[in-house]
Amino acid sequence: TYGGLILPFHTCGGDAVDILGAIAAHYRSQGRRSMIYKAIPHIYHRSPAEDDIYALFRLGARIGEVNLSSACEAESEPELSENTRRNIVRGHKNGIYVAESTDFTAFHAMLTRNLAERHGATPVHSLAELQLLAGRFPENIRLFGAFSGDGTMQAGVLMYFTDTCAHAQYIASTPEGRDLRALPVLFDYLVRASLARFRYFDFGTSNEDHGRILNPGLIRQKCGFGARGIAYVSYRLDL
Repeated sequence: TYGGLILPFHTCGGDAVDILGAIAAHYRSQGRRSMIYKAIPHIYHRSPAEDDIYALFRLGARIGEVNLSSACEAESEPELSENTRRNIVRGHKNGIYVAESTDFTAFHAMLTRNLAERHGATPVHSLAELQLLAGRFPENIRLFGAFSGDGTMQAGVLMYFTDTCAHAQYIASTPEGRDLRALPVLFDYLVRASLARFRYFDFGTSNEDHGRILNPGLIRQKCGFGARGIAYVSYRLDL
């Protein structure tokens, strides 16, 4: 999703120009024609650190791709839309409850079906990879589910937690879960719980075709939780 420089606190201004210039020179010496740089969105910064953006400008880079994510900020006290409130109330009336889960098998199967039916795609991570990553980073990668009264997972969100942000990496639901309004209940819980600990809650992007297509229904749902736009910007530097 992003992959910019991770800079120490003392890095300042021209340092980033020198660093990126050296990286560009290295790839140029390897016969590369261009470099794609996916900048780290500011909501993931521990402190202000956009020296790399200035460096890219100095080196002649241009914007290659922009995707639009949606994020809530703790300080702004995000306000739910009326439709979102109704869906949350309806989900609770349908008996939906939220709990953390370790059932990655059920979640990955649900996610795989969702992506195949809606986008003709497959998850970036296999089931084994998700289990491996969660096992290595148990505090940072956690699965939360919305369950019906019989204990069936009707929706799930795989969360990635950083120092500043709670990020919804994977989102999935069953057809029954959509009817039961499982996801609104789950996201209401996750946003509230996350913003008590982190500055931001990031729902992720709502784009296809490298940012050229914006899914209006999907981003409207996220805005219903009080989220607003965060640009995920990629730059192209010709070498």
